[in-house]
Amino acid sequence: MKMDFFELKNKYFTVSDIFVTKQRSITKTSIDMCATPRDTDAFCFFESGTAICYQEGYEPCYVSQGTLMYMPKGSLYTWDVLPAATTGENERILFEFTLNESLVKRSNTIKRAISTAECGETIHFSDHVVTVSDNHSSGYKILFEKLLDKFTKVDQNPLEIYSTIYEIFSFIANDYSNDKRKSDFKIIEKSINYLENDCEFKLNMRDLADMDNVSLRYFEKLFKEYSGVSPKEYMDSRRISYIKILLCENNMTLDEIAQRLSFYDSGHLCRFFKQKTGLTPTEYKKLYL
Repeated sequence: MKMDFFELKNKYFTVSDIFVTKQRSITKTSIDMCATPRDTDAFCFFESGTAICYQEGYEPCYVSQGTLMYMPKGSLYTWDVLPAATTGENERILFEFTLNESLVKRSNTIKRAISTAECGETIHFSDHVVTVSDNHSSGYKILFEKLLDKFTKVDQNPLEIYSTIYEIFSFIANDYSNDKRKSDFKIIEKSINYLENDCEFKLNMRDLADMDNVSLRYFEKLFKEYSGVSPKEYMDSRRISYIKILLCENNMTLDEIAQRLSFYDSGHLCRFFKQKTGLTPTEYKKLYL
């Protein structure tokens, strides 16, 4: 059974195959899961550093620090994980699980008591690796570190483990319900999807508003309610993230990066990067290395 994250609010479900661990890398590392399909569903929260996920048939998924990713059972993928420039580490918490719908029945008495009838279908949220959220990173950080602590204790308390797991799923469901599923946001759904997946940045704000047949002013208003920042600020933030990744993951020149990310030239890219980060691209790359 495939459903969206926000639908968990309306489901009873069980959690099994629980495993939690912290993974660390101090150099650029590749994690190849193309030969063996993933055997359970999993979340991966990137506490520090960045990453790129490659999947056959899909565009590369660029992951910034503080992002929560979902990896379904049976998926095939390769991660390139990059350490943070400040700490020199890439730290991520992996939480593996299997969800099953729990079929329930209510009594006909005045109590309307709930009883489990039987275990239903296995629940999945996507056919491939997707971003769950890149908002509320501090909230996810607290919850995933809490789960890791409960799971790795020598004297494990199962009730605390399950309580934290359901707290995580509740947080995710509310995140989607409150921030991504308001009916007004459906009006600008095309431009939201474009901005979240755009890797070339060729369209301006007017183009994005036209994509959803709304005025520029209304588009900017709805998008700020959706993300907490203006569409220009959101695009600039993603552009900066991509520049950092492209600077450090390969030997692309500034001219090549500028062309790939739709800057006028490398000088335009350097001025933009300096304005947003306080460093030139060359200074950032030296600091990173």
